[in-house]
Amino acid sequence: TVYIPGVGIDTNKYHKCIVDRSAKCRELGIPENKFILLSVGELQARKNQRIVIEALHQLNNPDIIYLMVGQGELQEEYALLIDKYNLNDNIKLLGFRTDIAELCKTADCFIHPSVREGLGIAPLEAMACGLPLITSDVNGIKDYAVDGVSGYCVNPHSAEKMAEAIDKMMKDDNFRRKCGMNNIETANRFDISKSAQIMQNVYSKGL
Repeated sequence: TVYIPGVGIDTNKYHKCIVDRSAKCRELGIPENKFILLSVGELQARKNQRIVIEALHQLNNPDIIYLMVGQGELQEEYALLIDKYNLNDNIKLLGFRTDIAELCKTADCFIHPSVREGLGIAPLEAMACGLPLITSDVNGIKDYAVDGVSGYCVNPHSAEKMAEAIDKMMKDDNFRRKCGMNNIETANRFDISKSAQIMQNVYSKGL
């Protein structure tokens, strides 16, 4: 049995990305002095972005901005829910994007609330950018996310726990920095070169 750390990510691409946060916030139409959450994934039930919307409704904090990247079958439903909760100033549905590294470098925290996940490439990309994580405590995510080390790992079905994690992350700069540094090191273990080397060994040596 050979463990392969996923398909691998190009960590160098994310390490090297430099972005002007002020300029990027202007491009996105958001104030730069807010606490910025980011998620990347298809808008579907399994990805569970709804729980973040519910959590932000509970927090009712105008200083939090949530950038939701992705398209999917729940896009219209989420838009209606955001409107219902009067969160249009707090949550931005960005749709399909090709500037994920820049968005990661602009955000303060990456949030990944999936109820089921194989591994999840988007959180690893965020980790390579030095972002702390708020993730669900399920299956594949546990390969790289550790509560108190990568950030916070919470029950993906609890809006209350999600809100608590967001609030604590927002208020603790030192914790965010510590988790960000930990996550850069963790992401390096999932670099594409590592996966490629293991696969080469499997095919060439039968190991």
